[in-house]
Amino acid sequence: MPTERVDRVWRILRWSLQVCVVIVLIALFATGRIGNMTIGFPGEGAPQITVSRNPTLSELLTAIRAEPQAWEAFEVSLRTELGYYHFSDASLARKLASSFPSPPREYDDHEGRARHFAELLEEQPLVRELRMLADRSMPPFQRIGEVVRIGVPGETRHQPPPGRANVPFGSPFDGRRVKVLTTDGERFLVLDAYGAYTDVGTVELQLNRDQAVYLFTKISGKTIDATVFVVPLGEEIFDPSTQDRSSEITGSAQTS
Repeated sequence: MPTERVDRVWRILRWSLQVCVVIVLIALFATGRIGNMTIGFPGEGAPQITVSRNPTLSELLTAIRAEPQAWEAFEVSLRTELGYYHFSDASLARKLASSFPSPPREYDDHEGRARHFAELLEEQPLVRELRMLADRSMPPFQRIGEVVRIGVPGETRHQPPPGRANVPFGSPFDGRRVKVLTTDGERFLVLDAYGAYTDVGTVELQLNRDQAVYLFTKISGKTIDATVFVVPLGEEIFDPSTQDRSSEITGSAQTS
């Protein structure tokens, strides 16, 4: 009889222990202490990732980033569902452009257009900052420029008037305001460039005699290199060459 009682007590204790273990396991699962969960992304064939239950945000992002397909799907979801873009995403440029449309037709006058743009800029601080950086030629909009060959037409009638420069028809500078800078950075001109001749293959931009003297003091040979880059139309024309004719051009550059 005592033996039966001991066995009964032992069975009860063992059963109670098993119940306690099950309760503890349920509690651990419920609180995320053990077990994993699977996260899927929308779309047919979309990837899935497995993470521990109740992960921290850092753990979740690390798990997603470890799987390239999952990370790509995650970025697409951020873009399409929340409108969040990574700064290196090229589609961000198109999104910004669509959020900053041109003024409607009723703004025919300059003041109305300027007021419209000012209102848009107040609503788009990122666009406002980007435009400011571009206007000031600050990174990533710094002007690198292009080294081109400068020449002076032999005949005065073919030389550009003050404030202007000649470029080949279809040149990237045609119809643009450009800064012509000596390679040592000491002197420059700001001119409006216009197509005036077909590309002769040796001269990429023509100045008049006085402009060339102002920039280079003396010109030997047919051409001379200078750095040219496009500037905003808001930058004023700078051409003091007509006030500085004291130097002589020796062997002035020709276009042919």
